[in-house]
Amino acid sequence: MKVLFLVHEAIYSGAPMALLSVVKALKESDGGIQTDILALNGGPMVEEFSKYGKTVVCNTKEPRWHKLMRMLRLCRDW
Repeated sequence: MKVLFLVHEAIYSGAPMALLSVVKALKESDGGIQTDILALNGGPMVEEFSKYGKTVVCNTKEPRWHKLMRMLRLCRDW
């Protein structure tokens, strides 16, 4: 099974840290789950997310609406 997680930014704060815990637990459960992470903005946690699945960062200077559309296209292609 494949699971795509979306995160608003890859920094050491509440939601990204919680997501990292979930992704790590899924990978360590050995249930054959493939985890991928799609981040709206990068940050210091990108490397840690990459340990547990393919990690893509939409780190552009585009307006937020354009970033969202790019993320949706990436999800569609996933």
